[in-house]
Amino acid sequence: MKSVAYYAQEDLALWQAYIKGVVTTDYLASKPTPRKQYTNQRRLSKPSITAKLDLHGMTQEQAHHRLSSFIANAQKQNKKCVLIVTGKGREAGKNWWESSGILREQVPHWLDTEPNKSRISTYSIARPEHGGIGALYVFIRKGRS
Repeated sequence: MKSVAYYAQEDLALWQAYIKGVVTTDYLASKPTPRKQYTNQRRLSKPSITAKLDLHGMTQEQAHHRLSSFIANAQKQNKKCVLIVTGKGREAGKNWWESSGILREQVPHWLDTEPNKSRISTYSIARPEHGGIGALYVFIRKGRS
């Protein structure tokens, strides 16, 4: 059986490919929804958000620092799922689905590198009511005592 992290990464990779124009909506519609395949108790379809970080208006340096300290504090406070809002990003003359914001591209990279990598179990694109592709659910590992 594949892990929750595997499906979350597959889901995120598909959305990133769609955003960059590599895959079409027809291809996405033909794929089985990974969320339906989760058998783990922690389902990504209905996460219980315990904290939120909004990175709108920050520089890359500010956002990277805030993200790292936020994830560290969330782990210390035994939070399970946090919402990171990056925004969808805008480029002059392009629609939101054609452009990708700097923070929206960078946050997944920051989550996949230390010290954040060891503090989280997985992450996934948020549901539309929580920001859709402009936000991520981040599942925090239990802190070591």
